[in-house]
Amino acid sequence: MIGGINCGVMREFQVKYGVTSHICITFFAFIFCMQVPALLTCFMYRHQAAAKCSPDNAWSFSKLHTISLMFVYHAFPVLIAFSLYHSGLSMEQKKISLIENYPDCYPSLQDFTFDFYDYKENSTFVAFGILISVYYVMAGVIGFGLAWRTGQVLNRYRYIMSARTYQLHKSSMITLTTQVTGPALVLGIPVFAVYVVVASQLAQLHVLAATAPFFICMHSAVTTGCLIMTTATFKTFVIKKYEEFKEKLPCKKSRPTFVAVTSPCPMAVRPIPSGVHTYF
Repeated sequence: MIGGINCGVMREFQVKYGVTSHICITFFAFIFCMQVPALLTCFMYRHQAAAKCSPDNAWSFSKLHTISLMFVYHAFPVLIAFSLYHSGLSMEQKKISLIENYPDCYPSLQDFTFDFYDYKENSTFVAFGILISVYYVMAGVIGFGLAWRTGQVLNRYRYIMSARTYQLHKSSMITLTTQVTGPALVLGIPVFAVYVVVASQLAQLHVLAATAPFFICMHSAVTTGCLIMTTATFKTFVIKKYEEFKEKLPCKKSRPTFVAVTSPCPMAVRPIPSGVHTYF
């Protein structure tokens, strides 16, 4: 169910212009899926740059193969958004589904921003689930394959590369893999949890499925954090700004200083008598 996905400051805009939550989630899914071709393009670029170091570009993909792969992966988001858009339910279908499955939620139909999906009432939602599952599995396999193939090229033809060129390709590949792995885990684990709850119809785990979107929304923050921490220019800039901010703090603690106090007249200080002096 989608209980007012764009409520808050967007609620008045939604009601005024008739923008339902179904349209919002369809647009969101399209934008979300478009990240995959962008990431694969980065992996493809790193692979082609490393493959140019091989004799006669033996490990490079042809232009036809590259364009075909990119076309397929840019077509998938359109198909996914199209299938999700046509997975919407009419008002009659919503009433039947809610009365049968969630009678307590029936009053929520009066809210314009409330929406939900039911694959029993509209089987197009099954096609959406299959498309997006195949899409992300294929993206993981192809991304891993490109990373592995790039590593093979670097190791096999390291002897004909300069040390600087080899380190440049290697560090760039490690950085790109790090930038993709972190956000992929933050996205993949919650989505997988939602799939398990929906497929198994475990009512006691609905709280887990309802909490999963919170972690999915962290995807952009994790992506930005990985980008900053793995890019020297951004990392240096952030550290510099942090140091400048820390210097401006009014409650900055200073180290205690110790001042050695000496007598202005050393001869006036009487020595402490020892035990021998006292005896005599």
